[in-house]
Amino acid sequence: MRNNVDPTPVASRSSRLSVLCLLACAVSAALFVCVRPKQCPQPDIEEASPGSLLLREGRWYRQGGVQPFTGILSDYYPDGFQKSRSVVSNGFLEGLSEGWYSNGVKQVTEFYRAGVSHGTRTKWYESGQKLSEVTVVHGKLEGTFSRYYEDGRLAESISLKNGLPDGPSSSYYPSGFLKAEVSLAAGKLIQQKFWNDREHTSASF
Repeated sequence: MRNNVDPTPVASRSSRLSVLCLLACAVSAALFVCVRPKQCPQPDIEEASPGSLLLREGRWYRQGGVQPFTGILSDYYPDGFQKSRSVVSNGFLEGLSEGWYSNGVKQVTEFYRAGVSHGTRTKWYESGQKLSEVTVVHGKLEGTFSRYYEDGRLAESISLKNGLPDGPSSSYYPSGFLKAEVSLAAGKLIQQKFWNDREHTSASF
């Protein structure tokens, strides 16, 4: 006759249960980050809505407050889902700032340092397809600004330096064929060329 008692030592069974609990928590966390963002209580971080703050001399303050605000600046759609979320430190935007469409799809991410945009700025279509991406250095656009059609094809590529177009830039038809090429120096036009759709496929500068 079989013994129905589990021969596994109690300690081993407890360890096994602990592992299962950890796995369940990990799965729950993974599912949580994939759904539409909704207001979650964060007792250790002060949260404020745009309507409860005032912008004075470039800094955010509580209405009637004298100390610059530190916490999370959050805005929500009427259904309670998050519209935007920005980190504020000593009255300045600091770190990650995010925005969402009403359907929960990410609309924009941007980074700030002492209230000034600094880092990669990325935008998306409401469908979730990337719309554009550019690097911002102390509030000025640098490097290459890239904008995309909703099907993922490149729409334009602009070279930037110190916030101004500088160098070769190109734009493309939705078909993928080259539409225009422009060469600029510190925002001033040096040379430009245009083509009809499906007439030209590669850069000539």
